[in-house]
Amino acid sequence: MMRQLDASPLPRRAPRCSLSRERSELEYAAEIIASAQRPIALAGNGAIRAHASQALRAFVEKTGIPVAETFMAKGLLDYEDPKALGTVGLQSRDYAMAGFDDADVVIAIGYEPGRARARTLEPARRQEDHRNRQRRAEIDEFSSRRSS
Repeated sequence: MMRQLDASPLPRRAPRCSLSRERSELEYAAEIIASAQRPIALAGNGAIRAHASQALRAFVEKTGIPVAETFMAKGLLDYEDPKALGTVGLQSRDYAMAGFDDADVVIAIGYEPGRARARTLEPARRQEDHRNRQRRAEIDEFSSRRSS
């Protein structure tokens, strides 16, 4: 038998983001991306959770930066988009075949770089530079708590 529940969904919260506090980080990231010769982006599940597919498509259209997707983010870009590099992360050579070995900047969009071994995403020539330039991008209270 089914019982009636006296319950309602939890209220949805908007992400808390302070652009004024983060402006220098955004400007720093923009400088790195603008100076890149061969940038590449990796979109992860966070972009799905943030409902960012339209923003990602606009980013690709405006910048021309190609994007690979994790399996949890599959479908953010149309697979026929010339800048869609496909899905990566299942086979050990996926990242190399998508062009990560040739990239001078890797932009993680909704993807936690710590989830992949550094050697997977970063050729040896870029590993030290990557550690110096990596910035966390959590904008909500839950992600911030988890990372501390």
